[in-house]
Amino acid sequence: MKMRRLGCLLYRELYLSRKSLLTNGVMALSIMILGILVLLSAKHGNLALIPEEYKEAVEEIIFMFSAFLPIYACVAFAISLVESWQFECDRKWKLFRKTIPVSGCEYILVKYILLFAAMGLAIPLSALYMWCSDLIAGTNETGMSIQCILVILLFFMCYSQVFQIFILLFGSMDRAAIAIAILSTVSMIFGFDLLLRDDKLLLGADMMLNDLFASFASFLPQVTAVFLVTTVVSFFLSVKLYERREK
Repeated sequence: MKMRRLGCLLYRELYLSRKSLLTNGVMALSIMILGILVLLSAKHGNLALIPEEYKEAVEEIIFMFSAFLPIYACVAFAISLVESWQFECDRKWKLFRKTIPVSGCEYILVKYILLFAAMGLAIPLSALYMWCSDLIAGTNETGMSIQCILVILLFFMCYSQVFQIFILLFGSMDRAAIAIAILSTVSMIFGFDLLLRDDKLLLGADMMLNDLFASFASFLPQVTAVFLVTTVVSFFLSVKLYERREK
């Protein structure tokens, strides 16, 4: 594949995703800044003056907001590129695409390059944020935090790759969204049932959110294996579906 052609395809993907990338990027940055401000307030500001009887409940809420939402925002930024796949369903684009000398494998490869580049950017940003939050809170859980970040990010990367396949399979963003919603619901039901039965995740009434996050982090090897298998399968399946739609 010529570098010039690769550059043109990369530019096309970034151009089509520009609004989504900008929106999710600003959202991720804003939530991170807000999370740092909340942590600073809990340590040195007004939130540190909360009465003792409410302090434990407020600390749980602060932990959920400051630890989970910024990471979720980074994940949303990383998978923003998936939204550009809706243009693959456009009839005019499909007619034009047949006239350019780009194979299905090359075309899908460009999408995966950008998807993994976005993931590579989200991981250090999330890790930097968690390091800052640990520094403010005076804790030393950066290692566990990074593992939890990877579990969340790899899970959503699997989700985005399956979503891409559904878009190519159904030829419609709406039908693909319905299919992925059904799949997600079924997966969540079976997934939570499996987790509740696993010794690594014993949910008790007195279990803290950081214990829950630590339990999620312990599943990193399994989630990594699922991610690798999903990536290989979804790549070749996407190529086949893309080339099938050209005929």
